[in-house]
Amino acid sequence: LWYNDEEPGVAYLSGYVEIVNYEPKVKPNYDWGFRLEILGYGWDEKLPGSGRIGVSNLLYVPETINLNVDRTGAPRGEEHTMLGTVWLNAYTRVTESWQANFTVDFDHNPQSIVGIGPTKNGETFSTDFYSNPGKTWESLLITDAPYDEVLWYVQAPGDTNPGTYIEVDSGGVGEITKATMSYTFPEDVEGAYKIRAEIWRNDGTGYWQYYTVWVSD
Repeated sequence: LWYNDEEPGVAYLSGYVEIVNYEPKVKPNYDWGFRLEILGYGWDEKLPGSGRIGVSNLLYVPETINLNVDRTGAPRGEEHTMLGTVWLNAYTRVTESWQANFTVDFDHNPQSIVGIGPTKNGETFSTDFYSNPGKTWESLLITDAPYDEVLWYVQAPGDTNPGTYIEVDSGGVGEITKATMSYTFPEDVEGAYKIRAEIWRNDGTGYWQYYTVWVSD
C-alpha cells in the first residue's frame, strides 16, 4: 500500500491471495476482492476473484488496484490516510472468511509534480488505468512550465527503459503547457505498459514523467 510521488497523487494497493486446499475431496467455492480507500473521501473496489478450487492444492492470485487521490476530492497540502483491504471467503460446510487491513498516512501535496495520465477528452485526466489489447489509448500531459518539446515513449512489458519512441509534440516559443498522445496496444502483448514523456522546457531544462496502464483481456 503506497502513495506514488512519480505519478500525480496516485495511491496503490498491491498484493496476492494464496488459497491452499488441504482436503482434496472437498472443492470449495471462493470469492475475494480488494478495496482501496482515502478515509473520509473516495474509494474504489476490485472484485476479480471467484470460482472453485478443484484437485489443485494451491491457488495463487496476485492483483493491483490504484486510485487517483485528486479524483476522490481529498485536498492537497494535507495529511490523509489510505486504507487497503484484502478479503477472501471460502464456502465449504462452514464459510470461512479472512480479511486483512492496512493503513498508511501520507501528505497529499504533489504541487511540483507534472500531471500525466489517461484522458477521455484530451483536456482532463480520467481514472481508468486499465485497457485491452488492440485498444487505442489517449494520454494527457500538463507541464509545470511552457515546453519546447515533449517526446513520447511506450515501454511494453519486457522492454527496456524508456521504451519505444512514438512521437514528439513541439511547443515552440509560446505558452503551451499541454500535450496529448494516442497509442494502440498490440493484440498479442498483455501486461503493464509505461507511458513516458520526456519534457524539455523553453529554458532548456528537462525531466521525465510516466504512468502505468494495465492491459489484459
